[in-house]
Amino acid sequence: MPGTACALEGAAAALPRLEALARALGGQPFRLAPGGKAAYHAATVVASNYLVTLAALAQQLAAQAGLDTDAASAVLGPLMRQTLDNVLALGPAAALTGPIARGDAQTVARHLAAIDDPLLEAAYRTLGLATLPLTALPADQREALAGLLKTDPKP
Repeated sequence: MPGTACALEGAAAALPRLEALARALGGQPFRLAPGGKAAYHAATVVASNYLVTLAALAQQLAAQAGLDTDAASAVLGPLMRQTLDNVLALGPAAALTGPIARGDAQTVARHLAAIDDPLLEAAYRTLGLATLPLTALPADQREALAGLLKTDPKP
């Protein structure tokens, strides 16, 4: 338990005792907003479970490009580790790189055209739309990318 983050939510009178107990066990307690447990749990699912899903989707695309699992892991693993380190050190907006951060609609269109799995394409579009607010792009570029990501360019 030493160093474990301990989310606390509950009756205000009980929280100081719960904090003391968590500290006594070596934990690092923190309080959630009242009613915040479900949102906190969803955040941990996105950060952990969906990171696994993102890795699987990236490996699927790498396989489409001709990489076997070992080669894909060798390329994607260090990239994902460095990106996570950058996000934690700099924050999401400052760590963002890539075609959406640059406003490169042509590259995004090529990516969409190359993806051959409907579920993977939907994930790319959804994540791209969620990425747009992190950019420092002018509104017109952001809107153009949003339109591209919302529209299926395939015949």
